Amino acid sequence: MITGYSVFLIVTAIITTFLAVYTGRHRRQVLSSATGTVLLLVAITLYIGGYGMELISTDPAGMLFWRMVEYVGIAPIPLLLLIMVLGYTDRTRHFSPAILALLSIIPVITLVLVLTQNPLHYQTIGIDTSEPFPQLVFTPGPWYYVNSGYLFISQLVGTMLLVGAYRRSTRPLYKRQVRIMGIGMVAPFIAFILYLAGLSPVPHMDLTPFALFITAVASTIGIFSFRLFDLTPFAHSVILQRIPVGVMVVDDLERVTEANPAAEAAFGLAPGDGIGRPAAALTDRFPELPGILRRVRPGVEEEVRHDDQHFTFEVVPLGDEGEQPAGSVLLIRDITLWRQAEESLRRRTDELEVANRQLELISAITRHDISNQLVVVDGYLDLLHEDGMTTPQAGVVEQVQNATDRVGRIVTFMRDYQAIGTSAPVWTDLRSLPGKAAAEVALGKVRISNLLPDIEVLADPLLEKVIATLFENAVRHGGRVTKILLSARTSPAGLTIVCEDDGVGVAEDRKERIFERGYGSNTGLGLFLAREILSITGMTIAETGIPGVGAQFEIRVPPGRYRHGSVPKEITERVLTPRPDG
Repeated sequence: MITGYSVFLIVTAIITTFLAVYTGRHRRQVLSSATGTVLLLVAITLYIGGYGMELISTDPAGMLFWRMVEYVGIAPIPLLLLIMVLGYTDRTRHFSPAILALLSIIPVITLVLVLTQNPLHYQTIGIDTSEPFPQLVFTPGPWYYVNSGYLFISQLVGTMLLVGAYRRSTRPLYKRQVRIMGIGMVAPFIAFILYLAGLSPVPHMDLTPFALFITAVASTIGIFSFRLFDLTPFAHSVILQRIPVGVMVVDDLERVTEANPAAEAAFGLAPGDGIGRPAAALTDRFPELPGILRRVRPGVEEEVRHDDQHFTFEVVPLGDEGEQPAGSVLLIRDITLWRQAEESLRRRTDELEVANRQLELISAITRHDISNQLVVVDGYLDLLHEDGMTTPQAGVVEQVQNATDRVGRIVTFMRDYQAIGTSAPVWTDLRSLPGKAAAEVALGKVRISNLLPDIEVLADPLLEKVIATLFENAVRHGGRVTKILLSARTSPAGLTIVCEDDGVGVAEDRKERIFERGYGSNTGLGLFLAREILSITGMTIAETGIPGVGAQFEIRVPPGRYRHGSVPKEITERVLTPRPDG
């Protein structure tokens, strides 16, 4: 029989169905309460709609069928209410699968007893036709009271959690959310107590489905007016309130729903002033904010300056990847101190550069003065040779001459070592290096064969000196050297430049020691300096020759540090005319 009661319940069921679909599909929750909320709305819909159809039915079989449909929704409601509140208050981290399974025992048993019509839940079932429309009546079994007690406990725990959330919240918006949720929970709870006490205005009529209409209305107001289930006060955790990074939560309509103290300080807002306002209204300090929010590029920070303060903004969209975001989180970092430190470091660097230039000037003047004095010493030594000396005296003069030569080479090393790294790396034509290097070395009768390809390397400008050092090393220590060959090869590991001669080679136990500073029969600085120059641009050098056959030095250039010339050329041997001694 269709009555006003049944029509009211069917309409209410339609409303809760709409809310379930809207919450599940259009809000794209990132919160743990989303699934529980949708399932709770579905359960309420089954309860209300099933009871509305039960009131329409007139035969016992139909009424009993719809009662079973109702219990598909009634049985899980206590558990789903608890899940929703735990998710809203950000307490689901304590809700383990084991606890969920334990709390599901009573709802599962209740549903099984009802579906099997076990007398533990309903001892007797009948129909009362004394009222204007027939109603299903029953005698409660022991499990009916167990399930009712379970409902009371879950309602009590949920209410206590909401009261705690209300007391902890410092934002008016979230206080209103908690109040609307409390109304939605308390109304059916009171109606159920009145039903159990027999205080229903219509005998045997369950008032709970009607009270759930209040829950539906409260949910509608909460969802559309207070952004309920969109963004909840889980952001009010102690950690979020105390972290130095500003966090501002903005919904999909660019309204601010959360701002921690650090964000409020950055925007110059009093606590709670920005909540519920459009982000565009908070741009007195940062007019760039609307554009930053719309770009939504996670991982990319944009720097903004306000007076003497510097901030970076990063936007993180809320929602699943590939979907329309349900909002975004704006991360605001105050980098003022970092920028001040950077500026201080820049000033200090400028001061060091000035000091370094002064030291370079002093060093250059000192080297020049030492060189001049060495010229004077050499001149007096030459005069001593001309005046004639005894053999012991000539030996002493020769030792002094050797010492002055060594001092001269040390001065030259100081000049060259100081120049390392002072100029930016440049692209250098590899084929032209041997000719330039040969002009600096007294090769005597040694012939240079250049088989280097048309390749450019990104190297320190002193690379030419490295090649000259290898030539000088071959002439000075190679013994019987008559030819030096330069070539190169490429591989996935990079470019290898090879400089080999036909001299006596390098003993196995000296292959690494020759690059040490001070090792060798001369100054012991040439190969050490060569390795230092190459290391600036990531190059390495090693001696790989065969002792007794000849020395072979391999310079390895990493990928990306060399390129082929703009005009390919055929590789042909280029023989350099030796520069005569002297």
